[in-house]
Amino acid sequence: MTPDYSGFGQGAELLNRLAEQARTLSEMVEEIEALEAEVTDDRHAVTVRCTAGGVVEAVTIHAAARTLSNQALGELITATTNFAFARAQAAAAARAGDYHAAQREINEQLRRHDPAAAAALTEFTAKISGPPASVTSDEQDDEPRRRGPTVFDD
Repeated sequence: MTPDYSGFGQGAELLNRLAEQARTLSEMVEEIEALEAEVTDDRHAVTVRCTAGGVVEAVTIHAAARTLSNQALGELITATTNFAFARAQAAAAARAGDYHAAQREINEQLRRHDPAAAAALTEFTAKISGPPASVTSDEQDDEPRRRGPTVFDD
């Protein structure tokens, strides 16, 4: 739910519009993080579903895989996973363009009304938009963040 800023007088309309756009941006981020791709190799031996973030959601080994050696199957799973990940990343990149356009629109509206606030938002966005900070091994835990991939045969 978007907050109501009607008590802020003349700036209320701008604040309400910016709050709505911020909510839309948050939804876009969730959508981008949830994007997945599912790919089946040309031999129809393996199907892999993974997210743009690289989480393998499912690996299906089909009956056609029975004719492959373990090494060939492993290589096929790896190649199919990489292809699925690349597809998910491409979908995320396309959606991220919409996200950045909406973010620029918010900044432009804010710049017209309060240049100092727009500059602060730009600086803040630049600081948080880089890669995540690395985590040392003593800070990591062994608990999975999501359920593990499923592997099954038809």
